[in-house]
Amino acid sequence: MKTWNQLFVRHGWKLEKKEENVFDCKGETSKNIGFLMACLDRAHIPFSLKNAVLTLKSEPIHEEKWIEVLNFSQDRVRGRGGDLWFRPGEEEPKVEELDIYISGIVRQLNRLGFYTEGSCDGHENRPAHVLVTKGKDINLLVEVLLALGMKREFCRDYKQHYHISLHLKRNELLDMAEKLSLIEDSWLEQGHDFIKEQMFCHTLEELLSIPGASGNESKIRQVVREKITPFVDFITEDRYGNLLAEKTYGGGHGPTILLSAHLDTVFEI
Repeated sequence: MKTWNQLFVRHGWKLEKKEENVFDCKGETSKNIGFLMACLDRAHIPFSLKNAVLTLKSEPIHEEKWIEVLNFSQDRVRGRGGDLWFRPGEEEPKVEELDIYISGIVRQLNRLGFYTEGSCDGHENRPAHVLVTKGKDINLLVEVLLALGMKREFCRDYKQHYHISLHLKRNELLDMAEKLSLIEDSWLEQGHDFIKEQMFCHTLEELLSIPGASGNESKIRQVVREKITPFVDFITEDRYGNLLAEKTYGGGHGPTILLSAHLDTVFEI
């Protein structure tokens, strides 16, 4: 289950988390806040907005349900024009007009100074892509994408912009937006290895902060299962609470490799 903060980041909003379910909206545009409130209303989520502070009075909903809420009715279509209708570097893209699965990536790229003038999430029949305006070293962005898990970069240099293809599944596009939200401006010049190291430290801190003393591993088990599921062919849980996962490489005729690790800690950290 994603937190509200994750749902907002993954789907294109720029809010500052103050505490659980409380967000500072000063850094977001009025149009994007208006669209967010409309979405919360459609999802029947009670909330209050006072002095640019958004307080949610309900636990987060499943991401699949949130995506249903973000979809327009049949007489309106998301993604028509999107970030083609704003002045890169001067305005912020409108979440309402961006494709659902690329909106988070678009907002984070603009935050980092890689201004976009077009995007598409691929609609499940072609690779997603973003058009990035010229002006900032595109090699910095390529380094970031590779450090965050892109297998290779697909960047074409056109006269007025760069065309970057994102060969990622829909859920991976959302994951990429969440990863990009962790990148700081000062990291860009540090290179691939530095960024990977910072992301590793973040993941380590995230996992160690989840309660998991012996006999109380349910929360950490849920997170680990969610993180490894995209990388395996089969996963299940036995009656003792162990996660068992399998991944076949190639034809599956090579040696069997066992990786084993603890979910629990002796004491809470």
